[in-house]
Amino acid sequence: MNLRESGEATEIGRSPLDAFTGDIQPAAVSKAYQLGMLCVATAMLLLPAIYAGLILRAGYGVYWHATENFGVLHGRGGALLRLAIYLGPIFAGAILILFMVKPFFAPRQKRATPFTLTPDQEPELFEFIGRICALVRAPKPTRVDLDCQVNASASFRRGALSLLGNDIVLTIGMPLVAGFSMRQFAGVLAHEFGHFAQGAGMRFTYLIRAVSFWFMRVVYERDAWDARLDFAAKNSDFRIMIVLNMARAAVWSSRRILWALMMVGNALSCFMLRQMEFDADSYEAKVAGSEAFSHTARRLRELAAGRQKAIQDAQSAWNQKRLPENLPALARIRAGALDAELRERMDKEMAEAKTKTFDTHPCDADRIRAAAALSEPGVFRLEGPASELFRGFDDLSRNVTRHFYAHECELPLDGARLVPPEQVDAELARQQRAQESSRRWFGSIPVLQISLQVSAQEIRDPGNIPNALGRWRDARRRCDALLPDAHRLGEAVSTAHAAIRSAAAAEWLARGRFTFEAKEFNISSDNVLASPDLEAAAILAQKGHHESLDRLAENLAPALQAMRSRIASALLLAAGSAEPGLAALRQEALPLCDALEALDAVWSRVLSIHESWDAVLVLIQNQGNHSSPGEVAALLESLLARLGEHRDAVIEGLRGVRYPFDHARDELSLADYASDFKPGGSAAETHFNGAGSLLQRLMPFQEQSVSTLVRIVEAIEGAHPLAQGFDPSREATV
Repeated sequence: MNLRESGEATEIGRSPLDAFTGDIQPAAVSKAYQLGMLCVATAMLLLPAIYAGLILRAGYGVYWHATENFGVLHGRGGALLRLAIYLGPIFAGAILILFMVKPFFAPRQKRATPFTLTPDQEPELFEFIGRICALVRAPKPTRVDLDCQVNASASFRRGALSLLGNDIVLTIGMPLVAGFSMRQFAGVLAHEFGHFAQGAGMRFTYLIRAVSFWFMRVVYERDAWDARLDFAAKNSDFRIMIVLNMARAAVWSSRRILWALMMVGNALSCFMLRQMEFDADSYEAKVAGSEAFSHTARRLRELAAGRQKAIQDAQSAWNQKRLPENLPALARIRAGALDAELRERMDKEMAEAKTKTFDTHPCDADRIRAAAALSEPGVFRLEGPASELFRGFDDLSRNVTRHFYAHECELPLDGARLVPPEQVDAELARQQRAQESSRRWFGSIPVLQISLQVSAQEIRDPGNIPNALGRWRDARRRCDALLPDAHRLGEAVSTAHAAIRSAAAAEWLARGRFTFEAKEFNISSDNVLASPDLEAAAILAQKGHHESLDRLAENLAPALQAMRSRIASALLLAAGSAEPGLAALRQEALPLCDALEALDAVWSRVLSIHESWDAVLVLIQNQGNHSSPGEVAALLESLLARLGEHRDAVIEGLRGVRYPFDHARDELSLADYASDFKPGGSAAETHFNGAGSLLQRLMPFQEQSVSTLVRIVEAIEGAHPLAQGFDPSREATV
């Protein structure tokens, strides 16, 4: 263990437990602070009482109407109308009471099984935690859990049942440990246990948070009962609709009242919660020093950004049934590789952030200023990696990562391949180089809209090798001459394709008799004037956008042909070389060319699915707003069946083509890769899942294949002796 302490040398092998240099004095708590906490907690507890009062008032209103207005049933004629006037408020009131009572019985959110650490596994860590607890005068945790968050938290283990004791669980985020120094880690632990140093304050805080969260559920959460009421109110007999809409209005009004109460409560509670954070920050400054506070805050942001990128990496790799085996390590690696622009933006956000009324935490700038004002030197200043507090940090990180995948993400790990973070990082570096190559070749031209397939037969024909150098030089000259103008067309291509998707969605909305503004769906006034209805106008708009796209494709064709020729001739140059590195690059490129050639044959169908996908989503989103949802369901079934036919044809065209990238399954066809999805309970659901999965897999695959191919071509051009140093600007241009 190689440890060093800030400002002085520390002997090798010294235990972190020996690095504490003294005791700290607890933060003083004023009477006003305690009184304020008591007042806020009391106010928050009054909110449920007010809510219960509203329920009783609604119940009494129903009772009063039923007993006092019974006479409305007597009289001549209009018996049904009088019955509706009498029963309507009773029925609507009963629904209101039901909807107000049901939050009390709402099931608690299911929590994932925690990954728990024992003192026998990590005795030094538990001693370190105990030392921090002793410093801040907080009870030791009864359990320590590990997870994959960039956070550490201390909480009551059994919720309200633990309020009367000191039953605390400490949850440590392994990415936090992976990226923190011991000093930073000690400070964060002191912060968390500082909340529990004030026993009564922490219990008040728990009550405040619990009530706030419960009210948020009451006001915002919707469930199947809400959906059924909305559906029935729109699809019943008009007399019943009147009653149901009365109930909906009453439910909405009650939630507006509760929203106002919640906002008042939040304003009060958030102020006190921010004071609690300042109090906990003072413990962090006393333990780790005021100087370290700002560095810790910045490092937290870096690690959070790194973890987010690591999760994105895992999501991307899952398409190949591969996953990073150590998310904490990958988060640290990705945090270390953040670009300068992102770091500068994070620093600016930290410096310019302002604390708002409903923030539960003060902004970083306020917290840093408050910590600096304390001028605390700190009693623990050891700067070694926090991971050295663990006996087997890497093994634990891998186990916690697997637990995260299995229990929080609920991923089936059977058949998946777990990949070391260094390998993931290396692959990402290659992908980044490929993306840079792609930008040089295509600029803003959307790769999804171009055909870059190269004849597999042409690049494998030895007879084409002798002419490869001349063809390559000509292709390079044409690329340099044509690409600048081609790049300027990229935005127009993207706009035209987006307009096609938008107009296609409008066509299906019009078929479903929805009303909408034509201009919001890229349908011009000329299209509307030239058409008998919105559906025809949408079809006419699509035709016009397709014609625009075709004209752009004609203008791009010379540049695309030059790029195809450049790729083919570069691969032939590599075939004619005895250099092993060039041969390896060619072997990497050949399966990509095979896959792109097969994909090109079915790509028009993939684009058809893509162009109609917005229509699918907008119909699903608006089905509940239609007077006849069954009519929309029939439309969806028709559209999804069409997409299912396209999907089946795509899969059939890709059979026998090898998937060219790493995958958990060593032998995998492109068809199997594209058809890996979960069938639904109905034909429409199966078509939806299948078409969606196809887009999610093949569109990124096409971009990755093209960018990887041009990266390989640039590598060949940089390594081939006859291509090195070639300057097209000195040659005659087109």
